Amino acid sequence: MTERFGNGPLLGIGMALTVIGLLIMALLSPANGYWLELGLPMLLIGFGQGLIMKPINYGRGR
Repeated sequence: MTERFGNGPLLGIGMALTVIGLLIMALLSPANGYWLELGLPMLLIGFGQGLIMKPINYGRGR
């Protein structure tokens, strides 16, 4: 994906997904149930961190 889209868009989208997941966790109460309170945010955080890892680890050279 880095070769096709570049580092910048992947970092931006990955950070946005991570922040959205963290905000959902912070703003919802436990009364909303597991899937809305933990499941969805953890999926968003996981996808976001997955998108961020390659550009951060390998940078521009590869």
